[in-house]
Amino acid sequence: MNKNNVVIITTRWMSVIEDEEGKKIPLHCHPNSPFKGKNISNLDKILSFFESHKLDSFGHDGILVDNYYYLDDGKNFVYIIPCLKKGGCSDPEGWIQALVSQFSKPGDIVRMMIHASSDLNTGPQVITSFAGIADRDLCIRAFAHMGGDVANKILLSDTYKTGITASAIFRYIDNLCKDIGKIKKNVKDAWQDYWDGDGSLEDLLTAYDELLTAVECDIRGLTLPSKERFKEMAEGIDKNPEYSKYIEQIIAKF
Repeated sequence: MNKNNVVIITTRWMSVIEDEEGKKIPLHCHPNSPFKGKNISNLDKILSFFESHKLDSFGHDGILVDNYYYLDDGKNFVYIIPCLKKGGCSDPEGWIQALVSQFSKPGDIVRMMIHASSDLNTGPQVITSFAGIADRDLCIRAFAHMGGDVANKILLSDTYKTGITASAIFRYIDNLCKDIGKIKKNVKDAWQDYWDGDGSLEDLLTAYDELLTAVECDIRGLTLPSKERFKEMAEGIDKNPEYSKYIEQIIAKF
């Protein structure tokens, strides 16, 4: 049996937005995007879930959304669909099961980037198993649009400098599902020791280099300064307080 790599993304961000930082274009709305739109009316399992739970619409800021978007290369399949209304679903497990059964088949490797508060009624987290789904390799990255969640970069067309591809999207989300908790703790502890004067710069740089290696093919790595730049900032914290603030922000992102 052939195993496909399947990505399922639910999001409020279904159209171009403009804010104080400028225009932000989601990957499926870029003029050169290979994504194709398809009417939601053909999603029988999704519509069945809506009917059985008496839901009348998705939660895209009150705007009627008719399409979902898809991209595939024959091996990697990516689906982008609106999330539910915030607090509008009393059955998150049923919603996830509907999405998984709609877009994948038994044996597939399924990576989901799910709007945390709307679709799961939770905060950001990684879920490696889910009730009622045992016949797929499933991992869920529940994300938040607010609060600087780096997962949002997957939805931004500017992230894909060499072109938007299904394989790149799968790789980024697959990496977001990997646990780097121990590496994060090592960096945090090394930074605290260095800040307190109890740890060496060498120990801090070693921990940071491990983090860079862990996320070198990861969307999170796009936000990190090089080891050389990190060293400059760590050495300069006494002269420039902004360096310590920036390092704190880097650590907080993980």
